[in-house]
Amino acid sequence: MRRCSVLGAALLAGLIAPATYGRCLSTESLAPLDAQAPWQDLTTLASLPMAGRKNQTPGAEKARQYLQERYAQIGVSAFEQLPDYLQSFSHQLLLGEVSGTNVVGYIPGLQPASGFIVVTAHYDHLGTKGSKVYRGADDNASGVAGLLALATAAAKAPLQHNVLLLATDAEENGLYGARAFIQQSPVDADHLVANLNLDMIAQGGHDNRLYVFGHRRNRQFRAMLEELTVPEGLCLSTMGKSRRFGRFEPRAPDWRRASDHYEFDKAGIPYLYLGVDVHPDYHTPEDGPENLSKSFYLDAVTAAWQVLVGMDKTLSL
Repeated sequence: MRRCSVLGAALLAGLIAPATYGRCLSTESLAPLDAQAPWQDLTTLASLPMAGRKNQTPGAEKARQYLQERYAQIGVSAFEQLPDYLQSFSHQLLLGEVSGTNVVGYIPGLQPASGFIVVTAHYDHLGTKGSKVYRGADDNASGVAGLLALATAAAKAPLQHNVLLLATDAEENGLYGARAFIQQSPVDADHLVANLNLDMIAQGGHDNRLYVFGHRRNRQFRAMLEELTVPEGLCLSTMGKSRRFGRFEPRAPDWRRASDHYEFDKAGIPYLYLGVDVHPDYHTPEDGPENLSKSFYLDAVTAAWQVLVGMDKTLSL
């Protein structure tokens, strides 16, 4: 998740108190999810050899190669124009350019003509600063590993819609990978029916809280969220003003603009964003797997799958 501008005081004042969603599901039930692969993917992407995965570094290249291998293992289909899953892009800026490479593929649905639900997660992070490695376990190895888990589940139990997997680059720089995808999508824009964005889903804090944002702008998902089944012990809440604002972040996050879902929102594509609150390890070298709860993370991935299934059903009505 990138750092963002402050919400206007009037907008903040208008946010209602967070609501809690979800009925409990036994944590023993992860089907069709793999109970081990998500954590393995997270720890690999957040390992020291990945060197923080900063845009345009050898660490980012290693992460891309890993994602290509995992896509192939899962059975993710490649678009004809992106046979190796890689979508390169370059954005001209006032004082230079930003280049990067997204990793893109899809799982066919049972009703392919119904369009694509795009699952996004950015794989880039902050890299290294001196001898310190900003591993980005929560931000956002967690989201990318979740994307791989959802791809695996959709391959085992296909949804009605196609599921497009988009691991974006250069999110930390300014959402450039998501913007490039929207501008040069391998499918027509009107076939992109929704976006589920996973960004920082592994650090639930003492109350095991995962937040969902976007339901107020995309009201068709509200009823689905109210009926959602989530794992026991995980609290799925609406995203309001950061409860930790002022302690760990000097500025209040603007959740609408905070991550890749913003580019989909600007394009008029309905979205839901799953993420945790800001926390003391955010954008520090301490954001490593050892400071995460594996059980909470697997519950969060399970909740993400339930959200994706719910979006698929809602859009099929």
